[in-house]
Amino acid sequence: MKNLLVSATLALAVFGQAQAGEISMADLDHLQPADVYVLGETHDNPIHHLGQARLIRAVQPKAVVFEMLTPEQAGLITPELLRDEDALEAALGWNASGWPDFSIYYPIFAALGEAKIFGAALAKNEVRRAYFEGAAVVFGDRAEVFGLDQPLPE
Repeated sequence: MKNLLVSATLALAVFGQAQAGEISMADLDHLQPADVYVLGETHDNPIHHLGQARLIRAVQPKAVVFEMLTPEQAGLITPELLRDEDALEAALGWNASGWPDFSIYYPIFAALGEAKIFGAALAKNEVRRAYFEGAAVVFGDRAEVFGLDQPLPE
């Protein structure tokens, strides 16, 4: 199994180094090998989510990052919860999240297999702080690791 990270964070899919854009279900059968796949979707389009689930099953990544989960929510997910759509939805507090119906996201969760799950969502107050005070403030001592202590180019 390759060292892969699949992230459902952007509104495009990146395959290899040079391909980006909308892909069809048939394209999923002809993926170029890559260390990282970045997936995205129109949030309320169930077909897009099925494509993501299909890719995850095919690639069998070691890790998946979800934009819609906080790190704390991701930490709640167990193999048992992944097998029970209703229990997973309840454990994540999905109905209060503002994301579209969980039933269109569940195929992605069901396809995860042994992948480690990470949440990339930040609390609204942290997002506001990053926007108004700069990302380095939110990241604190870790800002340097991500280059967030450097000014943006003019």
